[in-house]
Amino acid sequence: MAFKDRLSNFLAGPASQVVEAPVREIIQDALAQGTVASAQELQQLRRELGKSGERMRSLEARLDTLAEAITSLQARADASARDAQAARQELMAAKAELAKTVSASPAPKAAKPAAKAQEPAPTATKQNSEAPKKAKGKGGRKSLKELGCKVEGCDDPHRSKGFCSRHYQAWRRGRLDGFVGPEGYVQVGERSFRVAPKLQGEAVSVTGSGKRTGLKVNGKKVEFTELE
Repeated sequence: MAFKDRLSNFLAGPASQVVEAPVREIIQDALAQGTVASAQELQQLRRELGKSGERMRSLEARLDTLAEAITSLQARADASARDAQAARQELMAAKAELAKTVSASPAPKAAKPAAKAQEPAPTATKQNSEAPKKAKGKGGRKSLKELGCKVEGCDDPHRSKGFCSRHYQAWRRGRLDGFVGPEGYVQVGERSFRVAPKLQGEAVSVTGSGKRTGLKVNGKKVEFTELE
């Protein structure tokens, strides 16, 4: 028999007379409102609470796993940030080194103005014929100083490969614009080419553009490869 049924029988029987009226009223109100749970209801409640506890423990375990994953992701993000900072510093150092190299290289030679129309040579006079002769090298060849530099507009004395000391150093570093450098590399303005290494030291002129681009050395077209 349910607890509520036993309590109702008790209140209806003679024993209820010994219970004080206020207590009877409280019990009757509780029975009327159904606030007193039966044993089966209490057992069902325990089962529900047990299931809720299991769900809470499962949820806590999942939350712990999620917290570990978040911690791992944070550590990886910090490592990536450090790597990015190191790469940024290396890039800035490389840019500074490149700027130093560019500033140290000689400025490009200004284009020589177009030559004026040649005037007829004056008639030789006795005074001209008696002018002192320039010094000659061995075997009647011109001396190195008399040869001069073959870069247009440069009057400095010759050193090697037809260049003065300054232009020879630039040629050796592959930075002499318009001349075939060592290994056949050529730099003309913003464009780079490669020709036969045997042409090194020769002046180069570029004709046309795009697919019609051509290279000439000493007025003759030569095979070339344009570099990216």
